[in-house]
Amino acid sequence: MPRLPRLKPVHREQTYHLYNRIAGEPGIFPLQQRGAREKFLELLTSYASVYFCVLAAFAVMGNHYHALVQFEAFRILTRVELRRLAEELYRGRWFKPYLFWRASEWRRFNHRLFDVSEFMRNVESDYARWHNRAFSRKGQLWADRFKSNLLESARAVQAVALYIELNPQRAHLVRRPEEYRFSSARLRLAGARHAEWLMPLTRLWPCVSQTRALQLHFGCLAHRGGMTIENEDEFLRDIIRQDEADGYAAGSYLENQRYMNDAQAMGDEEQMRRLHEDLVNKGVYRRKRRPLTASVGSLMILRGQRRNFLATDTCRTA
Repeated sequence: MPRLPRLKPVHREQTYHLYNRIAGEPGIFPLQQRGAREKFLELLTSYASVYFCVLAAFAVMGNHYHALVQFEAFRILTRVELRRLAEELYRGRWFKPYLFWRASEWRRFNHRLFDVSEFMRNVESDYARWHNRAFSRKGQLWADRFKSNLLESARAVQAVALYIELNPQRAHLVRRPEEYRFSSARLRLAGARHAEWLMPLTRLWPCVSQTRALQLHFGCLAHRGGMTIENEDEFLRDIIRQDEADGYAAGSYLENQRYMNDAQAMGDEEQMRRLHEDLVNKGVYRRKRRPLTASVGSLMILRGQRRNFLATDTCRTA
């Protein structure tokens, strides 16, 4: 059965909601084993420092993960830059393939550093090998290929960041998102020294100061998570009123929203209509129905198409 195309507009900045689940019966939580979540985060952040991407939000749960990752637009790197990144990527490994690369292979490596599929292949395959060795396990670890929801607007990126960080609370593991150890919410509120791989809140919520961005972010988390909003002032009340006007009632993210994981793309109406038209014209998207409104909020989503359509994993949009 052919795979659905993964949308990868590599010649412009791209932001993705990435998600995958461990194979196994419901109620089994392999990532809760000792050191498992720490190792997954170590790999995720280590590869983010090599690839041209930055993490905006993450939550590593007992049997799945969510990550919000923004990739830079593709650009041609110098051989010196490529060599440095290849050395970093293969550090600690006995075989150094880049020592034998020809010009075409260096060009391929250049493209690889801006590709979400290559990034997640490194993260997931390295983690699967470590997990099987550490816990004396054999066979496939991941239930399926990872899902990537292309986010086409700042509002979509903000919505997904909030949804990801509320995941531990939705699972009834904590009372507030910042209490969960393996999430970006805890890292932000703890005031920890941010690594280069974690997007500053001022990029997630532009045009405000760091203090206001922190207040805005956790105010929206509290609102959509149905919690008491602390240190509420007129600035935050205006934000919450706008949030409600956009269709996000208090506690609206306490229920699982399938479209967050299953959509092909998400954004504002005009952006999604343009994307839909572009993909239909290129023959890589066969659904005739227009993008749908998300079940919560006012964003639009592009659903996955039926699996009997001819498609490849390497579909790209300009």
